[in-house]
Amino acid sequence: MELISRITVRYCEMGGAGDEIHKPVPVKTLAIFRVLGRSTERAMKILNTEMSRGSGQVMVLSILAKKMTEDEKHICTAAMEQGIRQSTKIVFCGGDPSQIFGKQAADGNALKWFPSIPSFVSTYEIDGGRQTASSSR
Repeated sequence: MELISRITVRYCEMGGAGDEIHKPVPVKTLAIFRVLGRSTERAMKILNTEMSRGSGQVMVLSILAKKMTEDEKHICTAAMEQGIRQSTKIVFCGGDPSQIFGKQAADGNALKWFPSIPSFVSTYEIDGGRQTASSSR
């Protein structure tokens, strides 16, 4: 596993409403990891180090191939278990959702799947309803 990107999302009001708000708005951070078929222990060490940087982060796991190796499956399972224990939002990008989740559907708040990282980032919603400029029409 390797950290490939850290995206910080800040919500700002512009105009009259923005002038009235002087308190800092919570920042959301997307920590995007590439899942590689290497040591589960090493992967969890990297994940723990990065995810301990702050609360409210979103764990994004990127999978390159449609068919996952056994090592990649173990890493994804360990990451999911840790994320769920810590109430971290988990998003998967790429791969085959049936390979990731098995026969279980994705849990409503914990696990989400997108075909690619750009498809996730372009549809990322802030505060449950405000979409990024590139996806709002």
